Amino acid sequence: MINNLLQPVPKELFYSRGQSDDPKLGEFVLSYSEEVSEWDKTKVVIIGYPEERGVERNKGIIGTSKAPDIIRKYLYRLNANDARQRLGIKKGSLIDAGNVKIGSSLEESQENLGKVIAYFLEQQYFVLVLGGGHETAFGHFLGHQQLNMPLSVINIDAHSDVRPLLNNTQGHSGSPFRQMLEYPDSILQGENLVQFGLQGYCNSVFAIDYLHSHKVNIVWFEDIAHQDIAVSFFNALRQLDSKQNLYVSIDIDSITGVEFPATSASPAQGFSVHQFYQCCTLLAHLHQLKSVDFVEYNPEKDIHYQSAKVIALGIWKFLIQKIGINVVHFK
Repeated sequence: MINNLLQPVPKELFYSRGQSDDPKLGEFVLSYSEEVSEWDKTKVVIIGYPEERGVERNKGIIGTSKAPDIIRKYLYRLNANDARQRLGIKKGSLIDAGNVKIGSSLEESQENLGKVIAYFLEQQYFVLVLGGGHETAFGHFLGHQQLNMPLSVINIDAHSDVRPLLNNTQGHSGSPFRQMLEYPDSILQGENLVQFGLQGYCNSVFAIDYLHSHKVNIVWFEDIAHQDIAVSFFNALRQLDSKQNLYVSIDIDSITGVEFPATSASPAQGFSVHQFYQCCTLLAHLHQLKSVDFVEYNPEKDIHYQSAKVIALGIWKFLIQKIGINVVHFK
């Protein structure tokens, strides 16, 4: 049963002011423990993945396991509507399934995440995952792999994350896309993977040669830094098969460390916070997009939780565009 793989979210995270004229998102999200009959299966399910052993194996800075609930704390405090656009979230259109239970090994945790994601994808939900380190991405991929349908993937990241496995057996936060490409009978082919925003100083020539050998599409940050990110992103999309399901992984260290320092490996240059918001908004309008994850946020490096608020607002912008409906007022 899927229930055995999930830990419900603490009720205190579903924030409410108790004022009908000031509705908060926490009042409009249903938890997995509530009646399934209330769910609108055309909408979004949020899944937390509090795992960081892949970061530890990759010699990164520990702390990402705390990210899902910290992000929730600030996400669910945001308004349930966008007053400027008069768009609001309808109760039943957003479900929080809780956190995937962590296994005795990283590999078991990734398998658990894959099973949970596959379950909700099969039920026709859109899946939004809160990582966790970037080892989240391989577990996420396993969910799509279970569906056995060809997949396109975009990794928004400063790093390519195709490092070799430790001892040729252990994956980590720096290896998920190599694991996807080399998975037996993988549903992902190299030409259907886009590495978006890679930076020259964040990758080795060995990693780039590996990508070239698998015909992976590379979009260098240095080549698009001064372009409209929407134009650059849609140009990247044109390299993929539009008939395939799409999964997008957003590594928060694609944002410049000057504006967003709370990651395990924040870069000295990168996308602006404004570009991150633009990206979250445009993703909501991609019909072939079936799932997305936000990874590598590290609360241990977050001063006054400013970075958590950035992620929360990015997710809010995505949700408002994805499932928001025109409203006059809430009752």
